[in-house]
Amino acid sequence: MDTVTLSMHDVMERVKVNPVAYDEIKRAKSNYSAAGILGFTGALLVSVPLVTVAAGGHPEWSLAVVGGTLILVSIPLNLAFQRHAVMRWRNIINNLSHRGSRQTSTLRGQGRNGFTVLDW
Repeated sequence: MDTVTLSMHDVMERVKVNPVAYDEIKRAKSNYSAAGILGFTGALLVSVPLVTVAAGGHPEWSLAVVGGTLILVSIPLNLAFQRHAVMRWRNIINNLSHRGSRQTSTLRGQGRNGFTVLDW
């Protein structure tokens, strides 16, 4: 059984022929990017008061609250990415299988930076 890991760019290139799927993957990618930016910014904001406490200063806890809020907001965006990207990819695979195409594959799961496809 062959295993191929596709990056988000590879997935977008493969679905470009289907405008509906391409729009769905673009939406998923924007959710993924927003989740990453918000999560990273939130982690930085949470770490500032913690470092201040470790250094013996007076922390600004409002930064930690804002950072925690950003982290919490990033979670639904990441879940939206998974829903749009993985479900769309499974639909494409099923459509290829039902058309009798010799190029069928099975989605195994989502890696950190892309999708793992078996039997491509």
